[in-house]
Amino acid sequence: MAKHPPITLAPFFQPGDEGAAEQRMYVAGFADEAGEAWGTLIPLDAEMVEHAILGQQTFTVWCNSDGRIQSQPTSDSVFEDLLEKDQLKETPLDELVAEAIEQGKNEPNDDILDMFETLHERLVRAQGMVADEIARRRRFSIRPDLVKGLIGRLLGFGTARGAVLLFGISRMALPAWDQ
Repeated sequence: MAKHPPITLAPFFQPGDEGAAEQRMYVAGFADEAGEAWGTLIPLDAEMVEHAILGQQTFTVWCNSDGRIQSQPTSDSVFEDLLEKDQLKETPLDELVAEAIEQGKNEPNDDILDMFETLHERLVRAQGMVADEIARRRRFSIRPDLVKGLIGRLLGFGTARGAVLLFGISRMALPAWDQ
């Protein structure tokens, strides 16, 4: 009897309909090295699969510097995969606030007024932090045209004297970047 080379099968898991915008089913099974499925394919309900997968994943929220909010899985590989596939949607902060207000409009004041007051306090605190950061950056921003003119003037004092002045100015400016 002739001996046949071993066939290597690997498990696979894929969407049931690769082209669909929303999956209704996934398929699991085994495939050979050429990608050909072997044996029985196991259909799995998409909602059940997504609950099982997402139930094991922890998400945080990220706020970009321009006020767009984005969910972010704690797993770097999942984050990179979702980002590459453009599946992490961003929502501007003001739109999230508008949505929260809209959802709470019909709630009785006893239930929602404290929540809106807390939201307002947080937004005022956040607005102050952003205003402080803008002021800090404007106060210590360096304009290239002014630096070029300053260096030219300092060098006009002579090499040693200009270097001392330039050193003194840089020593005054450097601590600001650490604040």
